[in-house]
Amino acid sequence: MSASIQMDFENTRVMLRVCRLDKEEVRGVDLLREKRWHMMDVHEKHDDGKRGRYDEYLRRHMVYHLTREGRLPPRGSVKDRLLYKDAIHLLELLISSGVDITDRVVGRFVELKNDHVVSLELLFNTAVHQVRNEFSALEVLCPSGYVYTYDPASIFASEIGATLLNRLMLAGLRCVSDSSSFANMRIFGFNDYADQGAVALVSRALTNQKHVQVVRKADLFRGSGGKYDIRHHDKAVGAMLVVHNNSDGFGQNIETEGDFGSLDGAIGCNSSSAASLFRLREDLLDNIL
Repeated sequence: MSASIQMDFENTRVMLRVCRLDKEEVRGVDLLREKRWHMMDVHEKHDDGKRGRYDEYLRRHMVYHLTREGRLPPRGSVKDRLLYKDAIHLLELLISSGVDITDRVVGRFVELKNDHVVSLELLFNTAVHQVRNEFSALEVLCPSGYVYTYDPASIFASEIGATLLNRLMLAGLRCVSDSSSFANMRIFGFNDYADQGAVALVSRALTNQKHVQVVRKADLFRGSGGKYDIRHHDKAVGAMLVVHNNSDGFGQNIETEGDFGSLDGAIGCNSSSAASLFRLREDLLDNIL
């Protein structure tokens, strides 16, 4: 299982609410410096008024830390917007080049196909943190090496599009790879069933990781009935198989779905994950990295 929480674009809430531009400026605030700030308890969260204000403060906290200026401008003030296809083209160029991606996305905004305008800078920085968190954990948890497989999000990409979401993830991967060593990663397998150009981009994103073999995920599952088969992949011998599971947190799906409902259900039914993620455990968050 993966060690990151997927950017949730299933609807107009969650991540789209964080990164989209509104009629008014969104000025960020660092909640860690706010003496009045406290985490709401379960009962307080059932008060819609309090919960709305609470969520807005969390949004402003993220805006503060994920944009260089600590703010999102009013939508009407942004004239130079990237079209959807142009944003994808820009990210592909940045992934493939040797330039600093961070500086190239500051103050850039994308007009989505659903008419929302979002901050490319905020989304890129979110992807960087996701990649850094996940691979920092895997490097520690898999000292004997790991084979990493990635399936693009589908439901979670509804409002932003899977192609753009994939490019953001790969841009984050390029950025972290440029400054870090994925010493224990052996193979990166990308499921390109709906994104035929992605595997080549993964290779470019991992240019500095000369020891990592980049393959199509399907190449690792050529055994009988689609089973994992490493007979043609020497680098995989002795390594742990890591399945990046597009999750929105400590998922109920892993606890409740059947074997054939989704990847969540398959993991829940065929591993100890459901017990590990049992939400009543008092120690559940004790080892967050």
